[in-house]
Amino acid sequence: MFDYFRGLITDKKRTSKGTFITIEASSVGYLLEVTEHDFMQLSIDENNSQKVYVLLTHREDAMSLYGFSNKETRDIFQILLSVSGVGAKMAIALLNEFDACDLISLVIDGNFKELTKAKGVGPKLAQKIILEIIN
Repeated sequence: MFDYFRGLITDKKRTSKGTFITIEASSVGYLLEVTEHDFMQLSIDENNSQKVYVLLTHREDAMSLYGFSNKETRDIFQILLSVSGVGAKMAIALLNEFDACDLISLVIDGNFKELTKAKGVGPKLAQKIILEIIN
């Protein structure tokens, strides 16, 4: 539905539920959950518009927007969401722990032990992620 928003980052905040930015595009402020890396990379700057790639997710009880500084990380996030048992919070946790390229390498190499370093990822889930993405 949405590919990206180009606008001004007007707010950044950390909460117990995650890291968030607000991007104002066409006079509308969109609240996006972002990874720690993107939170640090994207800056509040009233003079420069920034492009943030987005993904809208639907659940029974909520719709959420996730923002990424590049397409590749967004695509990896989508692939992670396709694994049964991996939700948005788990996908964000994996992307917080590993750089996108490193995460791809771990999956290709079948290194499930390293994947367990991400918060909430146990050995069974790590193996499941590798099996479902590779196959």
